[in-house]
Amino acid sequence: MKYITLLLCFITATGYAQNVSTALNLNKSEDLRSDYPVSEVTTHVTFYNTNGTIEKKKYVATLNAQNRVISEQRFNEEGTLTERLTWQYDSTGVKNMGRKLERWHKLLGYTCETSFHEYDAKEYLVKTVEKDKNQQIFRITMMKNDEQGNTVELITTDGKGNPYGMEQVAYDYPNNTMTTQYYNNNGEMISETLGKINYTNNDDSDIQKNKQGDVIQSSDYAYEYKYDKKGNWTFKTVYKIKLGKRVKQSETGRRIKYSN
Repeated sequence: MKYITLLLCFITATGYAQNVSTALNLNKSEDLRSDYPVSEVTTHVTFYNTNGTIEKKKYVATLNAQNRVISEQRFNEEGTLTERLTWQYDSTGVKNMGRKLERWHKLLGYTCETSFHEYDAKEYLVKTVEKDKNQQIFRITMMKNDEQGNTVELITTDGKGNPYGMEQVAYDYPNNTMTTQYYNNNGEMISETLGKINYTNNDDSDIQKNKQGDVIQSSDYAYEYKYDKKGNWTFKTVYKIKLGKRVKQSETGRRIKYSN
């Protein structure tokens, strides 16, 4: 196995737990046109919550030549820095080897933890180890993968091997669906969900795309975009479809700085 240790900073063991979804998306690039390298993206997001409240966030991301984020600063509505993340990649600039997350909290102050990823001979992610500020392991996540490289089983334990829980996934590739079962630390199944393997699959009858290749309609959501001259979206609105009507969930604006 190949691995690299990184100083990573998290605030809690639960807030950034590894799961099948994060494992599947670990090495995906940003939602940008690859023909135009980007050095920085500043993102403003407005969330319209179901309870009627509005929440605003700001993110400033620095990218490498492969359009992978190497650092990101996160700000609250008051413009105060609350989190800073950094990632490290292998020599290709594509494979994620670890992450650093620092957080600043009004009550807890500054916190820092560590983590790294391990891959097998096929370059499939098989293990994530996380450490606290004293470099003591507090969580280990082990993954098993199918021939496609997708995670079929994920088991999480503490540093002493005591189980936190498990996820098992069955993939139906012809129909682009995946069934995920969740188990507690006693091995009892507590829930099951059905989802899409690839939400941008062109063969999926529920998915509609615009001429830029972005999804504008699915069975549950609708999307609207504005684009810059290089074909990257600079404004996106997301709607949840409820009883045939669109309910606005979020608006996202991006200021994209190109490398050349």
